[in-house]
Amino acid sequence: MSRKYKFKRIIFAFFLLFYVCFYLKGISNAAAKLNDFYKMRVEVRVLDIDQKTSYASIELLIRLGPLPQEFNETGILVQILGGGYVTLFCRYTTSDSYGKYFEGNSSSSWYLFGAGELFPFDYYYIEFRITSLIDADFKIDEATPIFYGPKQKSLCDTWETTQIINELPYHTYENEESVLIILAKRTPIAPSLAFVLPIILCYYFLGATLFLDPKLKMQEILTVYLSLFIFVPSFFIGIQEFLPYRSLLSIPEILLTNLITSIGLFGFFTMLSEYREAVMIKNFKLPLQWFGIIFALLFFIGYYLFLLLPFLIRLPSIEIILVFLFVVPSYLVSVIGFILRLRKQKAK
Repeated sequence: MSRKYKFKRIIFAFFLLFYVCFYLKGISNAAAKLNDFYKMRVEVRVLDIDQKTSYASIELLIRLGPLPQEFNETGILVQILGGGYVTLFCRYTTSDSYGKYFEGNSSSSWYLFGAGELFPFDYYYIEFRITSLIDADFKIDEATPIFYGPKQKSLCDTWETTQIINELPYHTYENEESVLIILAKRTPIAPSLAFVLPIILCYYFLGATLFLDPKLKMQEILTVYLSLFIFVPSFFIGIQEFLPYRSLLSIPEILLTNLITSIGLFGFFTMLSEYREAVMIKNFKLPLQWFGIIFALLFFIGYYLFLLLPFLIRLPSIEIILVFLFVVPSYLVSVIGFILRLRKQKAK
């Protein structure tokens, strides 16, 4: 064998080894790329929110990519959990210099996590936990949750949106899966004026009756109590069709049930005072109407602690705290009225 032939074989073997190493490195790089995070774009279209069942009708649109050109799959299965379950098939749509793109969409009903008991200050979370069923990790690069469809205007009027008029606030986070959390918070102004303010005014109206002397104004006092006693169940029944799904009483219902309790206590002790003004306890003379105020306030605290506080701990709301802070002075009004009346009687 000539020296020239041996030299050609050595060069050929060198180039063959170089090609094999380059090919294996390319495979390794492609495999490594498939273990990187790839972009996921999620659009959630909220078509309707059913308050009675706490479910939202939604459309999900997901776009994956760009993925490496070496990725030869015709589609990608994506599993979505949270307030429901959807397996979405993203089909190959197009490719460019950056890579391949896959898209898929689906319609579903999605459960809202929240508490209707906090109405009209209730808010809900729409949760999507997204996992691709291939050996590649995707990270939410862009999310677009919007109100969409024929009910878009009424939804935007009922629920708070971002500066983009039909977009809902959201946040994302990553652990073993991509998670998208959308916040649906009720616009509280109109419901507060319709369902909360009238009840609060009734508390003050009730407290003001203690400015009146039962001996002189018993008929007027009982007329006020009877009117409020009729108002409460009528209002309670009338608001039922507007209230969301809940396991316990909502804010207006708690205020109304406590109000009728206070009316009963005020009325009971006011009528008793017609026959006996006070009782003696260890040489202290206590007017009977004091007991009505004390028991009514204790019931108010009990309603707050046992019916409302558990929800406030789980879903804090400054608006609800303010509502109950507005109610408390109504009992102080009754105390002030009663003290002033007693002083006026002693002055005579």
